Amino acid sequence: MELKNIQTFVKIVEEGNFTKAATALGYAQSTITTQIHQLEKDLGSPLFTRNNSAVVLTEFGREYLPLAESMISIMEEMETLKGDPTLLTGTLRVGIVESLFYSDFIEVIKDFTEECPNVTLEFFTSSSADLHTMLAENRVDIIICFLQPFDYSSYDMVFNYNVNIYFTTTPSNPLAIKENVTLEQIAKYPIIITEEVSIYHQELHRIFNKAGLTLKDSCKLQSSHAILKLIKMTDSISFLPEYTIRHDLKAHSLITLKTAFEPSSAKIIGAVRKEKWHSPQLLKLIELTKSKLVRS
Repeated sequence: MELKNIQTFVKIVEEGNFTKAATALGYAQSTITTQIHQLEKDLGSPLFTRNNSAVVLTEFGREYLPLAESMISIMEEMETLKGDPTLLTGTLRVGIVESLFYSDFIEVIKDFTEECPNVTLEFFTSSSADLHTMLAENRVDIIICFLQPFDYSSYDMVFNYNVNIYFTTTPSNPLAIKENVTLEQIAKYPIIITEEVSIYHQELHRIFNKAGLTLKDSCKLQSSHAILKLIKMTDSISFLPEYTIRHDLKAHSLITLKTAFEPSSAKIIGAVRKEKWHSPQLLKLIELTKSKLVRS
């Protein structure tokens, strides 16, 4: 059940009617009515006896009121921990795509463990599709992955940003020195590709199919980390998001092909369940992730 619905219930009792509670909370009266209906549905019992002149609690409502007040009190107490991250404890479960985990997100982990030394980070790396399932089943607290064709109405999108996807190879590859490289030229070379469930695997096949070209894949690897090593060993070509190759580009061990067409792009998102309380630990991870990964 959602905490805001519980807060609305307590406020209605405090104010004595729905109208005053709506004004105090800054909601439309229809909103708090909907919230109470949802809370009653979650609890399986009515909280109020419907009366136009006054708010009258049912017997169940009277029994539930002290529990609701305790829940709000605990939440407020936990909120005070925000002032000192070193006091935070517990475990935060993070679902993230493998390629992003090995990028600048490592710096997020470093900063988080320094600021919240008593919080355990538990990571689950998988495909974006699988991560959405894990979040829906409440097996993780947050997912950081690629946007999917998914109904996000019951989720909070805590951040999102676009990333470019490039054809990349070593400076030794014959195409590395060419300008305006065409897709037809790329199609003549074997390409190391990621597993079928990855968004950039799907995008690679889309652009080849659209051009009526056959994709020559030399091998398929689940790990982008392994793909980078193989590219450097064989002067192969691959199709990877910019964050995966950023450090190798700076070190000049890899280059992006100067293509005659615009790079493809995809959207990275951070998502949590709406009904789940956004703990100080979770908010700190979101803050650090946005500062390190969300680039203008």
